[in-house]
Amino acid sequence: SSDVCSSDLLQKLPVLESLMLGQNGLTPETACPNDETIKLLLEVKTLKNLMLMETRTNYDSLARLKQLPELTRLTLDAVDVSDADLDRLTQDLPKVMISRTKPSEAQAKRLDQLFGKS
Repeated sequence: SSDVCSSDLLQKLPVLESLMLGQNGLTPETACPNDETIKLLLEVKTLKNLMLMETRTNYDSLARLKQLPELTRLTLDAVDVSDADLDRLTQDLPKVMISRTKPSEAQAKRLDQLFGKS
């Protein structure tokens, strides 16, 4: 079965403009979205609106989104990323509206289970 965490599905959606990715992993091995997912998203040059939910990431991973020429909105919902990394990203992506909500206590515990303690 294809899921968005594999390039198979993304290659079948060459004009995708909006994408919402939420945590579907039950184990660290299946956690998605993750940093590898972001690398795969770079294949979708038409992406304008990206929402990532319940994941842990960092500036280096998110900064790759600069390679998406049409991106205008990035929503990070319950995403564990440092304030400093988010500030750098906002400066690097001036044409992208970025919003973030921090994970709740329960979501943070789940992220620790999937990605290890932050």
